[in-house]
Amino acid sequence: MLTYLCNKADMHYSRLKLTVQAPLKLKDITYKFVVKNKITKKTTNFEGRFDENGLTIWYEINNLNTSLAYIIYLKGTVLQTISAQAYPNKKTQSVYKLTLYTTNFTEPLSYQDSAFLKLPKFP
Repeated sequence: MLTYLCNKADMHYSRLKLTVQAPLKLKDITYKFVVKNKITKKTTNFEGRFDENGLTIWYEINNLNTSLAYIIYLKGTVLQTISAQAYPNKKTQSVYKLTLYTTNFTEPLSYQDSAFLKLPKFP
C-alpha cells in the first residue's frame, strides 16, 4: 500500500471499480497501479488482481502532485490504461466499464439472404 508519513486529514485515496462484459472474466484480468510524481518524475508501480466485485484495494495517496493510472491486463497483454484520481475519502472511487468489440467488417452480414442486410467488403 502506498503510504507516506503525513497527517491523516491530508490523506487521499484511489481505488478502481472495473466492470467487464462477456467474454471477459475478472479472474483473467490483472492491473498495475502507476503513481508518477510530477516534480521528481519518480514512478512507483503496484500490481494486483481485482476482487470478485471488480474492485482494487484502496491506495493511500499523500502527494496530490502525482498522476495516477491503472494499466489493465488480460493474461499479460495490455487492454487499457485508465487515468484515475485521488479522492479525499473512501466514499468515492474511479469507475470504468471494459468491453471488447470487433471492428472487423471484412465479412458480409446476411439475414435470410436479404440483399438489404448485406454489407460490402471493406479493404
